[in-house]
Amino acid sequence: MPTVRHNTGEAEDTRQTPFKNCRDFNAEMLPKIEIPGKDPNPWLKDAPRWSNPNLDVLDEPGSDVCQPDHAEWRSTPLRMPYTTKYAVVGVDGNWTTATIYANISQKVGDRYPHINFESHGWNAKGDPVGDDTPLNKYSLTIEDAGNLARALLLLIDLALGTSDDVGEVA
Repeated sequence: MPTVRHNTGEAEDTRQTPFKNCRDFNAEMLPKIEIPGKDPNPWLKDAPRWSNPNLDVLDEPGSDVCQPDHAEWRSTPLRMPYTTKYAVVGVDGNWTTATIYANISQKVGDRYPHINFESHGWNAKGDPVGDDTPLNKYSLTIEDAGNLARALLLLIDLALGTSDDVGEVA
């Protein structure tokens, strides 16, 4: 029977060595596969200070399935009226305008967060739109969001015929 030595001073059957190495590897990996503890979101620890734990995303609510590379931290959104889109009247007689939501998000594996915008509202029949419509969603890098902010301020100045030097580069 062929034998090989593994710095142990004991001879092993060379046909068994690859299986032992595989078993050792699996034993080493098991704690990374079966994550102990009571934390239901082990991928969402060490959250950024702007993160709202109630809005962080690990999986579908009520699901016992998770896709860690989709896990992300999310901030509480800022909501702005989107007054040029459809509004609906509620049973109380008050009108509700469409809205633009803006928030910060960062996937667990990403180095930097993104700034996101999405619109929510209704169509001409009063049916909700925006939640499942990818065309209503934008995700910008921090640099791109800064450039957009500058551009918007410059366009507002141009439209109003004013200038406060905000967003202008000397």
